[in-house]
Amino acid sequence: MNAATAPSDPVSLQASPPVPGSPIPVVLIGQAALVTGANSDIGRAVAIALGEAGADVVVNYVIEPEAVVESIRKHGSRALSIRADLSQEKAYVVKS
Repeated sequence: MNAATAPSDPVSLQASPPVPGSPIPVVLIGQAALVTGANSDIGRAVAIALGEAGADVVVNYVIEPEAVVESIRKHGSRALSIRADLSQEKAYVVKS
């Protein structure tokens, strides 16, 4: 699904509850998302779902992000992988 086939009225998407296994509505075109832990489990599912919904996704990972990035791109969204172990807080704290 691309921008040309995306629903133009987000309110109409709320008319019925989502059905498991049904396509995700493309309502996040032009939005960006950063998903930490995106190479496995819940983070992976969230990153792929955001990509399916049209968002561009930054995939934060520790190991093996290729499958997630490929899946996001397959749905027409942009994806970028950045390796960072965010469990090491001192390495990423920026002091002003």
